[in-house]
Amino acid sequence: MRKRLAGIWKDDRGQDFIDYALLIVFVTLMAAFLFLSAGGSVKNIWTTGHSHPSPSSMSAT
Repeated sequence: MRKRLAGIWKDDRGQDFIDYALLIVFVTLMAAFLFLSAGGSVKNIWTTGHSHPSPSSMSAT
């Protein structure tokens, strides 16, 4: 049993997989954080843009 645990500890075959999985998790969390934190400002820009029509759209009617 001790040899088996030592073998698992020294074996690095899954190291790349774990590294890439952690990298993907980190990038996903950062993207979610940026998306959630920027959501309010994007909503304000969208609302402001729709509440003030451009002069060209007013002259077309």
